[in-house]
Amino acid sequence: MSIEGKLSIKLNWDGRCLEDASLSSSRPFQASRLLCNIPPQEAIDRVPLIFSLCGRSQAAAARMACEAALEIESPDRTKVLERLVLLESVQEYLWRILIDLPGLNGAGPATAELTKIRAILTKAERLLIAEGDWKTLGATMHPADLKSLHQLASEVRLLVENDLLGLDAESLLSMQSASDVSAWLDKSVAPIADQLRQAWTIRTPDADEDFLPQFPDSELADQIWHSMGAEIEFTRLPRHQGAAVETGALSRLQSHPLIISVLKSQRRVAARFVSRLLELAKILTELGSDNTTQSHRVGSKGFSEGVGGSWVETARGLLMHRIEIQGAKIVDYRILAPTEWNFHPQGRLIKELRSLEARSVDELEKRASMVCLSMDPCVGFDIEVNHA
Repeated sequence: MSIEGKLSIKLNWDGRCLEDASLSSSRPFQASRLLCNIPPQEAIDRVPLIFSLCGRSQAAAARMACEAALEIESPDRTKVLERLVLLESVQEYLWRILIDLPGLNGAGPATAELTKIRAILTKAERLLIAEGDWKTLGATMHPADLKSLHQLASEVRLLVENDLLGLDAESLLSMQSASDVSAWLDKSVAPIADQLRQAWTIRTPDADEDFLPQFPDSELADQIWHSMGAEIEFTRLPRHQGAAVETGALSRLQSHPLIISVLKSQRRVAARFVSRLLELAKILTELGSDNTTQSHRVGSKGFSEGVGGSWVETARGLLMHRIEIQGAKIVDYRILAPTEWNFHPQGRLIKELRSLEARSVDELEKRASMVCLSMDPCVGFDIEVNHA
């Protein structure tokens, strides 16, 4: 049942720099049809089958939106769903860095390391959803065995620190400037450092702060939900205050001192990967301790009778659902995924592609692929170079 499509990127190159870049998407927007005219519970069960990536986040958003529309209260739901989203983010961050980037850089994927980590994350997920089906409307979600969850998160953290990063989470979180990152990359032989060096060489001249504001932001959420319901094209071509903006870890950490410094050094591509590493370290540190502070990664709201919305800050960025229910069936279901923000035809990706310079077609394709991977699409992409 999965629907994906792909992104097609065309580059016009004069032999030294790009003259133009364009983006088109074949992503089918069929979710509305596939999720309409069925009962809410069936839609919740169907959502993770439709969306193969970030399936936990999609299902969490579906349940929260349906419960908001139906005014169903679910004790402890937010804490459990938030932890599920955080665990999924750990896997998604590591997949991009350990599997996709090595292929681009001519190295083999770190499959063994990721397999070990995924096995531990699966155990942690089972702790969170040990009783009943967590996707069931109104189901009580019991708090997990936190001691066991802390232990599993600590195991993942040690694997990441010792086998992948070559430094501990506290050292990473204490970095304050681009020079700190540069010093680490210069001396480290760790797998993640190896993969980030290529991204560190890509400069993006303009420093526009074209980010989606940080959530939770109730006023902004209301504006987006309203546009999703009122404008048929909004979920395909979203805009904030008339502009195409970026969402994701970089957007969430836009005010972090280290990220500000890396952006000022004109390394926005690398800043995206560094932002994910910062979030990875923070997530594993919090899940591995007694820190019960919520990370504000999920939320929902009911509007008029039978209308509700939800939001989830996924690994790739802000995901929003809006649903209308009449009687016992859904009459309208709209989903706005992070890829629509980040791969907007007039968005940040195109600006960065147009600023690329290269000495050969091969180098251009690699740099363009690095830019695309840094924005973490949820579908595949093709790059076509045309000689101007």
